[in-house]
Amino acid sequence: MGFSKREKIILIFCIVAVLALIADRYVFSAMMEGRSELEDQRQELLAGLQASRAIIERRKLLSNKWDQMIEAGLKGNPSETEVIVLGYIKDSSSNNNVKLASIQPERIQENAELGEIEFVLSGVGSISSVTGFLWDIETSPIPLKVATMQLSAADESGNQMTIQLRISSIYYETKTK
Repeated sequence: MGFSKREKIILIFCIVAVLALIADRYVFSAMMEGRSELEDQRQELLAGLQASRAIIERRKLLSNKWDQMIEAGLKGNPSETEVIVLGYIKDSSSNNNVKLASIQPERIQENAELGEIEFVLSGVGSISSVTGFLWDIETSPIPLKVATMQLSAADESGNQMTIQLRISSIYYETKTK
C-alpha cells in the first residue's frame, strides 16, 4: 500500500506532533518542575541565610550589652551580686530621696547557669522621687528587672507615695566539678 505525497506529509506531521507531546510530557515538564523545586529551595536557603545573618548581628549587639553587664555587676557569686544590687538600690534611693523601709533579698534556687535573686522592698517618697528611683532601676547598668510594683498614696493630698517592688537580678553561676 502506497501513500500519496499528501498522506506522507500528514503522517510526518502527526508523528512529529506525537513526539512533541511525549517530549513535553516526559522531558520539558520534568525540567520545569525540577526548576521550580530548585527555585523553592533557593528561596528557603535565602530565608535561612537572612535569619542566620540576623542572629549574628543580634549576637554582636547583645555581646556588647552582656560585657557591660558583666563589668557592672553580673558576678559568679550570689553573695557578690547581692552586695552590688543592695548597694545600687540604696544609692539610687538616697539620690532620689526615697526612704526605704525594708529590703529583703530572696535567692531562687534553679539548676541553671544563671541564678536569680529577688529583692522585695518598700519605701516612701514624693511622686517625682519615686519616678526617679524607678527610672534608675530600669536603666541601671547592672541586670535588674522589676517583676511587680505597687504604688499607692501615703497621705490624702497625694504628695507622698508608697512603693512596693519586687526586683530580680541574675548572677552567672560557675559550677565546679
